[in-house]
Amino acid sequence: MLLGLRATGGEQARAALDREVTPLLGRTTALSATLLRHAAAGYAVPPLVALLRTWHAGAGEHEQAALAVEVAAVGHTSGAALLLGLAAVLAPRHTPLPIPDPAAAPADGPPRGTS
Repeated sequence: MLLGLRATGGEQARAALDREVTPLLGRTTALSATLLRHAAAGYAVPPLVALLRTWHAGAGEHEQAALAVEVAAVGHTSGAALLLGLAAVLAPRHTPLPIPDPAAAPADGPPRGTS
């Protein structure tokens, strides 16, 4: 959600969410806390950056879906969590963002990411 709010210009909502999340960072792993801090600052894994760029550019659903599959492949559950956070931010704006079926994701190679 932090990344989605930054990407959509929801800076007031992002700042408010960041204020709520920051005191809770001690309840998660150091890695997760770092990733949340980076998300609040607007940093993301390359597949998510590519997805957001295509979304901003108004790319077709097929191109966005292919990139969403790449995002879903990040980590064990991190990619899916990233997509759910984005969907939570974008859905109220009625902006389509394809959420891939994890069963349809390619199974070749090890999972990517940090989760």
